[in-house]
Amino acid sequence: HSSVGLKPPRQSSRSGRWKPCRNWLANWKLTCETAKWGMDPSLPQSSTPEGDLAEASQVARWVYWLCHAQEYAAARLRTLLPQEGFQQATQAIETIALKTEDKTMYDTRIKAERDRQASLEWAMKKGLEKGLITGFIGRIQLCESLLGRPETPSAELQVRSLEALQELAGQADLRNR
Repeated sequence: HSSVGLKPPRQSSRSGRWKPCRNWLANWKLTCETAKWGMDPSLPQSSTPEGDLAEASQVARWVYWLCHAQEYAAARLRTLLPQEGFQQATQAIETIALKTEDKTMYDTRIKAERDRQASLEWAMKKGLEKGLITGFIGRIQLCESLLGRPETPSAELQVRSLEALQELAGQADLRNR
């Protein structure tokens, strides 16, 4: 491999050269438990020690990066694997992670704003309803007073629904005319 990109080699159904990895780089990684490119002992293993990466082949470094990148901070990966391809791959993964984090923060802010707006609307609705109830209770008691009847206690009227109070207030107004 003279130029190694971000895509792994395609799996050959005949040779069975590699198995997809189960880690977060699932589409790019080799199976990290075995990480063999086949049964050929001349091909790199994922067990290349961190200290041997400088002398390891390009393919062995890619195997290491694909199997172990999630274990390191981006700055450490840049130090371990300073070659341009690894720098680009590390930057790509870092950019994806930042975009995902930014999107999550944006979504959280939007949700908080919508929740706040819904709370305000609910509070306004409840406040308006409470004001209407208070107004209807006052109207009912005023009409009862004008008709010379004993006023119904506020506590007794407050247990009624808004619609029931509205109906009582309308009836009281008609009797008052």
